[in-house]
Amino acid sequence: MTTFCNLPLSLPVDWLLLGGMPAVRLTSDTSTRMQGISFFLMGIVVSTLVVWWAWNWLRRDFTALPKLSFIGAAGLTVLWGMLFVIVLTMISGARELMTPKAWRPNGLTYAIDDEPGTSLESLAEERENEIKLVAATLTYYKRTRGGELPEDVVYLGDAAEELGFISLAHSLEMNYWYDASQSKSSPILIRQIAQKGGPAWGITAEGEIVRLDEAEKPERRAPKTDSDGS
Repeated sequence: MTTFCNLPLSLPVDWLLLGGMPAVRLTSDTSTRMQGISFFLMGIVVSTLVVWWAWNWLRRDFTALPKLSFIGAAGLTVLWGMLFVIVLTMISGARELMTPKAWRPNGLTYAIDDEPGTSLESLAEERENEIKLVAATLTYYKRTRGGELPEDVVYLGDAAEELGFISLAHSLEMNYWYDASQSKSSPILIRQIAQKGGPAWGITAEGEIVRLDEAEKPERRAPKTDSDGS
């Protein structure tokens, strides 16, 4: 007893607890994942208990309801959870279609992309690819409307939605000029509004894509004010 009492108090605590045996420790990432999995499993168990209790409590007033076991309640909970995942995935997909490239992954969720825009080369490439979609939409419109040209860019946007180009339908109203009356005096039917640091493109009434010169680029018009109208 005396020898035990005279042990030095400065011995490491880990040595006293483990007795020199090796200790297995999880990394921070693995520990975080295990905490997430355990929280997820605990949530399923708690939800199953709530569904099980609520179902059997309702059976006292609605005798037509069959008796629900704990396993059945667990399956019902997982099934509803999968349904919610599908619905949330559809919502996030629709959000991405309405605002393409406006969101970036942020952990388990998404956040608005506040980072600087892409390079001028990539923007020019995107505009070139977009004008190809516009030309394809114009060709589709003429083929499905008896060869007639659209009276307004809104009708061309409807054709883009029919093809599944949802974002293009919004871009047509914001980034393009369209005037069917100009097709008689000018071969250019649709003009892409000029952006800084890149070329602009145009489409003829026959659906041919041409690159506009600097003099032909339609610049963004300033919004009209009340003083301008007066």
